[in-house]
Amino acid sequence: CRNLKSVIIPDNVRKIETGAFRDCSSLQTVKLSNSLSVINANLFSGCRNLEGIAIPEGVTVIYDNAFWGCSGLSTVVFPKSLNMINKGAFANCTGLKKLPIIPQGVTEIADSLFKGCTGFTSIEIPKNIKKIGNYSFMDCSNVETVVLPDGIEAIGYNAFAHIPTLTHVFSFIEEVNNDNFKRAAFDSSGIEYAILHVPESVIESYEARFPWKEFGKIVSLTEEDTKTEEVLNDSSIQIGSSGSTIVVQGLSSDMRVSVYTVAGVQIGYAVAADGNVVMSTNMKKGDVAIVKIGQQTKRVIMK
Repeated sequence: CRNLKSVIIPDNVRKIETGAFRDCSSLQTVKLSNSLSVINANLFSGCRNLEGIAIPEGVTVIYDNAFWGCSGLSTVVFPKSLNMINKGAFANCTGLKKLPIIPQGVTEIADSLFKGCTGFTSIEIPKNIKKIGNYSFMDCSNVETVVLPDGIEAIGYNAFAHIPTLTHVFSFIEEVNNDNFKRAAFDSSGIEYAILHVPESVIESYEARFPWKEFGKIVSLTEEDTKTEEVLNDSSIQIGSSGSTIVVQGLSSDMRVSVYTVAGVQIGYAVAADGNVVMSTNMKKGDVAIVKIGQQTKRVIMK
């Protein structure tokens, strides 16, 4: 099926067999049946031109390698009914720019789930996740920031390995005095040069245990880090940096933008003109800026 470009699966179809569209390399668009309950293994693996996928409500499981190597995939929408995504399902999906929104019913990032997703520049694990599996984000080689919520009970072998760009890890995990956080979780990611931000009350626990003790610097989370403000999730607003300058685009007229350090010190503010803000700062390459728009915030690595 190498010439197949579009597929519509009618709603009377209740099951699609394993690997049915594997290596359909010209496939660009798919509409799935609303009667499916699972996405079988390797269903679309190797469909490198597939642009996006919306998994229909009612699907509860996505099986192994279902979208492995779909390098053109840029959007993924999961249903609320989903409670399991199996290993390697989105590995080597290099077109994904950020972690898809994972439903509340999913509590584990499976082995190799997002391995090789080189489009990621940051990874913020949702609060419903309890376990991060082996190799789950290995080779996501452009990630600069990782955020780990409290409640995570285990991080697997090489989960965040081979990420040479890693600069900051913000860990809100309160309990790290166990062996469920593998020593090699951050293997070959240069964490001896990275900064680990942790709750002040347990900083000594982090300093005494692997893999945490291998970070170059361990510091306390600041008040700004621990605020419960909503993380900016408006795709129309684009935030970036160039040198010491922060650029924000896609704003509403007269919208105010404030910039803080991770220590909570305000370093500037501006009001949008023609939907844009360009703000000079005294920050250096590798520093983390907190950009606040209304009650929403986003961390930005200065480049």
